[in-house]
Amino acid sequence: GVHLSADGHWWVAEELAKADSGFGVAFATVITLYLIPCSLLVSEDCGRILSVLRHWYFKPFRTPTAGAPASRSNRDKQIAG
Repeated sequence: GVHLSADGHWWVAEELAKADSGFGVAFATVITLYLIPCSLLVSEDCGRILSVLRHWYFKPFRTPTAGAPASRSNRDKQIAG
């Protein structure tokens, strides 16, 4: 239970506050050193996956870039000599 010390302080509450602050420091350390880097790596991987899917999906709709020489078919090559 909760007891008063000789000078009237709640010593159990003080001990719980110390334990809670220790837990808070440990929790913040885990968040900072583990979860944040992991979430950054996951978001980078998701961006790469979306980029690959976007390039795959839009590949049939792409037109040749401006200024690039158009490839000639075999028939055109035979006619031109």
